Amino acid sequence: MGTTASAPYAAQTPHIVANNTSVIRETATVMAEQVSDLKPRGLELRLQELGLVKGGNVSNGHCLFVAIDCCLNKIREPNVDGNGNLNDPAAQVRVMHLRDHVANFVVRTERNYAMFSNIEYVQQQVKINNWDMKPAVRDFFMRRGEVQPSYPLRKMFWGCSGDIGCYAKILKIDIFVFSETPMMQDPWTLEKHFVHQFTPRNLPEPPSAFIPMSTWSSVVCDEQSSIAILLLYTPGHYIPLHSKL
Repeated sequence: MGTTASAPYAAQTPHIVANNTSVIRETATVMAEQVSDLKPRGLELRLQELGLVKGGNVSNGHCLFVAIDCCLNKIREPNVDGNGNLNDPAAQVRVMHLRDHVANFVVRTERNYAMFSNIEYVQQQVKINNWDMKPAVRDFFMRRGEVQPSYPLRKMFWGCSGDIGCYAKILKIDIFVFSETPMMQDPWTLEKHFVHQFTPRNLPEPPSAFIPMSTWSSVVCDEQSSIAILLLYTPGHYIPLHSKL
């Protein structure tokens, strides 16, 4: 499996091998904890009201990228092996390209680096190596690109809101994310990541905005009839959402 690199941060030969039990254990433990906290009855009722169903996904740390791929290609259940790794060579290539697109999009534009400034790995490299933000973010993408989707990905390299913001602009698709917020009054929030947003000159454009719960049904119905990506996020894990058939 593999793909021809078309960018400086394309995927390289993985340094994390399949029998790296520490990585597998770390990923599996976190994913198991999230699955147990889904509160399925309330969640299923909310999704049913909105005409949505959950899709399947990997559990090896590549979940955001696989979820995006599933939404784009209308894949309800990706091919996943017994260890939670993506087991479809064609899908693996697509996911690697999706990651490369983000890396190239970020390094081409100065202000995009800030979208990844709060990543733990980036902050560590800035502190340890006395680096500026740019080389730290570049190193983050290089390290993440070394791990193929059929291998576990360490938590520090998992997909994040910065990736989602980039995908909205790269794919020119609004992305909606339902997030579990157990510490807030409302247990779930709906956030829209914009393709673009017009703002006064010299002001940064807002990358996203929260949608009032009173308008969820109308917003989701409108977006399902157009091209949009809907995701479900529970701390540490993304799941693709699909319209009911």
